[in-house]
Amino acid sequence: MLVAVGNWTAALVAATATVGLLVINIGKPHSWKVTIDKSAVRIEGLDDKHRSQVRPLNRYRTFTVVDMPSGKRDEPQKAIALLPRARIRPPQMLVLPRDAHEADMLIQQFSDYLPYEDAQAYRATDRRLERFARWLGIS
Repeated sequence: MLVAVGNWTAALVAATATVGLLVINIGKPHSWKVTIDKSAVRIEGLDDKHRSQVRPLNRYRTFTVVDMPSGKRDEPQKAIALLPRARIRPPQMLVLPRDAHEADMLIQQFSDYLPYEDAQAYRATDRRLERFARWLGIS
């Protein structure tokens, strides 16, 4: 339609945006291998070795299991929140696999090295920000 009107620049921008959205929405999900030992959590990308991380366990005081916010097309999913020793730092989230057996195995492995706490206090900052956004009328 834009080409018929003679606006080639707008047609090129629209085509580029369409291709970009398709690549983002159709791309395959990343696969991760998580290993836990006494000293650290190692997260390795199976499809990209440059996406590896090491998180020392001595930085965290406990962990809890939380529900991840889901989008319109996503199924609800759970995650492990590693709560840091420094209370002003945000928790580190590790998304659990959708398979319940694998998720339970990971939770059991974490409980071998960190205490489980059904904590909600770390979410106080999030709740304050949500209330403030509602007060401003932007949410």
